[in-house]
Amino acid sequence: MSEPVIRRLVADDALQLRKLRLFALKESPLAFTESYEELADLSPSDYIRRIENTFNFGAFTQGELVASMAYFIRPHFKQRHQGVLVGVYVMPQWRGKSLSRLLLDALLADAITHVEMMVLQVAIENFAARHTYLSAGFQSYGVEPRALKVDGRYVDEEMMWLDLSRHASM
Repeated sequence: MSEPVIRRLVADDALQLRKLRLFALKESPLAFTESYEELADLSPSDYIRRIENTFNFGAFTQGELVASMAYFIRPHFKQRHQGVLVGVYVMPQWRGKSLSRLLLDALLADAITHVEMMVLQVAIENFAARHTYLSAGFQSYGVEPRALKVDGRYVDEEMMWLDLSRHASM
């Protein structure tokens, strides 16, 4: 496998992002707030708007998007110091190769220029993702019980945050 290229997504990546996102929702439904059914009918222009309205990062190998991660800035004035990490997914064949950490490092390097802190929610049972976030300096601040309900099964999510001013000095 060739070395991945990490970069911010642009409008021309919309079709690849759509393909990856729909695959992710089918392959790992317990990991996402959105469902396949909710996103299946979105058009490429909807994905262009997503790319334009959030900070999306991707990992590419041989021109193919194999992982993605995004953040958005909270819209309310009193919360604009917070970024929210969303849409994290790595194709199964790329897991365990530190790709999520490479994406996270690129995303946080960008986020430092826009927000003071990053927050996220991750399924308690997603041990690999939780390990990645903890190793990057995120701290847990609670658990939301039954945060998601997927096919009758509840998913508890851990809430985490990272002080980017402290992260920048590390």
